[in-house]
Amino acid sequence: MRQQIGRVAAAVVLLGVVGVLVVAGIALGLAGIYHWVAPIWGAAGGFGVIAALSLTVAAVLGVWAYRWLR
Repeated sequence: MRQQIGRVAAAVVLLGVVGVLVVAGIALGLAGIYHWVAPIWGAAGGFGVIAALSLTVAAVLGVWAYRWLR
């Protein structure tokens, strides 16, 4: 039982670390996308692209985390 609790705790910590790194990478990528898209489609288009990408990434990471923890 104690070993299983340790595995779960390690998995949660690993997910947290990976999550922070992924969020930092996403933030830098989205800033670049905004500066690339905003002059063409305006601010609303840039924010729309960022929202769509954010939701897609969140869905993919959520499915991955669910399958990995299951």
